[in-house]
Amino acid sequence: MSWYQSLKKLGIILSSLEKLLAQGLYVHYLCQDETRVGLKTLTGKVITAAGIKPTVEVKWQRDNFWIYGAIEPMTGKHFQQEYSKLNGESFQQFLDWLSVQLGSDYAILQLDQAPAHTN
Repeated sequence: MSWYQSLKKLGIILSSLEKLLAQGLYVHYLCQDETRVGLKTLTGKVITAAGIKPTVEVKWQRDNFWIYGAIEPMTGKHFQQEYSKLNGESFQQFLDWLSVQLGSDYAILQLDQAPAHTN
């Protein structure tokens, strides 16, 4: 089955759900995931005598954040928020924010099995 046929079939299913369960409301089918965006930096210089190889302690600094996102493949509509951690509390905050964005519409949210999604 081609991707076009799959999307067409998904559209038929969502239309049926709107008629049967969510009369007058829209049913969003969203795919959700998150990604870490960060920078691993290392800076510094060491001066030593000629022929001596320096030994120094190195600390890897990480400046990063997480982007939680959801996209609706049927329309391309997308939602994203930045969070400092990947955990159940941040995921719940994302779900609460997403719920406000969708208003009274229904949503089917496809998730992976990440531990942060179990809360």
